Amino acid sequence: MRTSNLWLLAATLGLVPSLVPAEEAAPPANAGASNAMAETAGLNEMRGKLESKSDDPKAIRITVDGGFNVEFSYDAKTTMINGGSPITLDDLNYGDELIVRYSGKELKAVVIDRVSKAPKPQ
Repeated sequence: MRTSNLWLLAATLGLVPSLVPAEEAAPPANAGASNAMAETAGLNEMRGKLESKSDDPKAIRITVDGGFNVEFSYDAKTTMINGGSPITLDDLNYGDELIVRYSGKELKAVVIDRVSKAPKPQ
């Protein structure tokens, strides 16, 4: 019951991707997609600011529009990048803007992409 309520809430907020099957979706403008694009094909994504990170359990939490906190698990196979360059969990700081590409209802992060760094306090 709780899972269906979360999915309903996510759909209402526009956080759930379109339910159009991949075969019916329009082809990408750039037919020669890079490996990074191929890696993220078919994944869901959420954008938000880093709220917390943990090495045990391996999890990150972001705050998305509307103030909702969403927690993602990650593992050694999760790719972390910043502008196409690899980074580590230690490079991520509170308030950094991230796009998390994930698979499944379990919210397992496949790619964590830092879009922008949080401003440093003066």
